[in-house]
Order: sequence, then C-alpha cells, then structure tokens
Amino acid sequence: MFDFEGAGIIITLSPGIPDTRKKPYKLKNILRKGRCQLSKAIEIRSKDTNEIVGKAFNKGEALLLAKKLVKTFKKDLYGKTVYTSEDLDFEIKYIPSTTASLGSYIVFGVEDADVRLSKRKSRGLE
Repeated sequence: MFDFEGAGIIITLSPGIPDTRKKPYKLKNILRKGRCQLSKAIEIRSKDTNEIVGKAFNKGEALLLAKKLVKTFKKDLYGKTVYTSEDLDFEIKYIPSTTASLGSYIVFGVEDADVRLSKRKSRGLE
C-alpha cells in the first residue's frame, strides 16, 4: 500500500479534549496579622545565569562559601543581601477542566525494510 519510508497511519480511539476554562485556578488571599518577620540572608549567585549556588546568614560566612564555590564552579559569582519572610501572601491552586482529557491513538509506520520487501514483491522476486 505504501511504498515509501516514513508513511504511516494514525487511528484515533478517543480524541483529546482541550482545557477550555478561562480561569483554571482557585485563588486564596491570605491576610497577615501584625508585622511580618524578616530574616536577612546573603545569596551567592552565578553572574551569567543568576542561578543561586549558595546561601549564608552573614557576610563572613558568605565570603568563605563563595571562595569554595568559585573553585568548584569555575564561574564568576556575586553576593546579594535578601530579606525573606515565611509569611504567605496568597496561594493559587490549579484546577483543570473536568472534561479535559488526553486522547488515545494507535500509530502504524513504514520502515525502510518494509519498503524494500514491498518493492521486491511487486517485481515478482518473492
């Protein structure tokens, strides 16, 4: 039927149904009681990708850690002071559509060996 490599047939058992929700999430806004507690830390980051490679809680520890990390990563690094809080401001939960689903398919393909065998049969050699 197919005499060329790369041909194939796809049979759809059940088609995929896309997620059509306009807002596929549930938002929970968290109100803070009183002041938020901040903690100071120094993040050591890679200069080219801004990836966090280390974290220390004072400048002396950060310098010692950065010296060790430069030897292992062999990249330029920098330290940045950050104030973090454990308090949450909001939470968003992803809720997909109830009818959304992946489809299921059966796929048949033609390989190079099948093409050669088909051509031999059409010439009457087999």
